[in-house]
Amino acid sequence: MMTASILPIPQPIALMFTRAIANQVVTEADRYNFMAALLDLDRDLNSAECQAVDQILGTIGSGRLSLPRNSH
Repeated sequence: MMTASILPIPQPIALMFTRAIANQVVTEADRYNFMAALLDLDRDLNSAECQAVDQILGTIGSGRLSLPRNSH
């Protein structure tokens, strides 16, 4: 019998994921934090992080999350 393991999501991706889902919007700050987490060359994303990234991108693609335009 296989058991599912729950892996903690690192802070930047976890915070962005939580805020985005709760507010149904991905802010400019969230986008920069997301980009920094993805481009961090010092470590690789684990499976939980990859799933969070996939879910965020899929939700944006389906239109359930909005990406507001910059105000400047």
